[in-house]
Amino acid sequence: FDKKYGLGLCYYYGYGVQSDIHSALFYLKDVEDWHAEVPYIIGNIYYADNQNPNAVLYYEKALKRATLNKSIRYSILINLSDCYRYGKCGLSVNISEADRLQQEAKSINITSALNINEYLISLTQISLYP
Repeated sequence: FDKKYGLGLCYYYGYGVQSDIHSALFYLKDVEDWHAEVPYIIGNIYYADNQNPNAVLYYEKALKRATLNKSIRYSILINLSDCYRYGKCGLSVNISEADRLQQEAKSINITSALNINEYLISLTQISLYP
């Protein structure tokens, strides 16, 4: 699983290869249950794709993971809040749900900012520094 996850990240970020979202999705979907954060990455890919409705599906899947990193949970809640606030990701505008999600995000006690990209890479054997 680690190798497929690593390949998915390489294609997603363009590390050592040309960035290719389709290849990233191929590898990441194959290991989406390997680690709590994988559905978050898949959700981000769909979110970046004109707020594809699949983003909500994968964000919600990630939020159900008890071991999900707090910074990532915060990021998901903010993105979902925007989807509801502006009617993105196939959702209807729902300001009260947007406000609820934003309030939930604010309640997360994040003591220091996390570089999410570096954290996701740290789960692999990929070295970004020669």
